[in-house]
Formats: sequence, C-alpha cells, structure tokens
Amino acid sequence: MKTNKWFWMLVCLLTLSAVWVTWGTTKKLYTYYTLNARVPVKTISWKISALNDERYQLQGSYNFFIDTREYLGTAQLHSLIYRNPWAAEKGLRELEKERFNVWYSSKNPTINSLERDFPLKDCIYSVVILGLITYFGALGVYTYRSQNIER
Repeated sequence: MKTNKWFWMLVCLLTLSAVWVTWGTTKKLYTYYTLNARVPVKTISWKISALNDERYQLQGSYNFFIDTREYLGTAQLHSLIYRNPWAAEKGLRELEKERFNVWYSSKNPTINSLERDFPLKDCIYSVVILGLITYFGALGVYTYRSQNIER
C-alpha cells in the first residue's frame, strides 16, 4: 500500500496551524482570566500613536490605587482604530469625558489593562481548526484501515 504524502503534508500543515492559533488563543484566555478585579482610574492622560500612515490608536497612561498603594499603567485601546489623526483627536476629546475602570490581576496588580475582552473569535477559530484536524486525521485512519481490510 502506498500512502499519499500530500495528504499527510496537509495534516501536518493543519496541525502546525492549529498549534499556532491555539497557543495565541490560550495566551489571550489566560490574560482575560488573570484580569479578575477592577477599580476606577484616578488620573488618565491620552496620546495618539500612529500604527502606520493610515491607522491611529489612542494610548492612555493612568494611575490607580489599591489599598493606598499607587500603581501605574499604560494601555492602547485596541477597540478604537482611527483612519486619520483628526478623527483620532476627535475620539480623544470624547474619551476624556468618559470614566474608565482598570482591570488588574488580584495576585499581581502590575498586570493591568483598560480593556478586558473575551477572545470569542479566536476561540471559534481554534475550535474550527481543531475540528479540521480531527476530521482529516479520522479520514486518514479510516482510509488506511479500509485499504488493509480489502487485502
């Protein structure tokens, strides 16, 4: 019996992709569950940072207190991306009016962020790619066994 090397190369490529995607998802889930407490921001200052020529993001430097101890942090708002600096300035003026809470780790408050988003899309991608690996792996095993039975 001759095995199909292209099929197994596809399975190996899918496996490597699954490891990559699942590792990134695991890191995001770990960060999400690590940030388990929140307090209001004491002071915050915003600045505009350019990601490239057509994408601008707001970055905040803030401080907060936990049991009379002050902690500092910086965070970029990944949920707000602007196409030009004028839109970013307008967004900055709107953000200065808002009140923010800092999410932090109760075990280590130096781990903190202004945003805490569940990585739903990444989890779905991980489940889909793991399902593809399971499907193609089962398909390979099935065809291997069916060819051995026919002999």
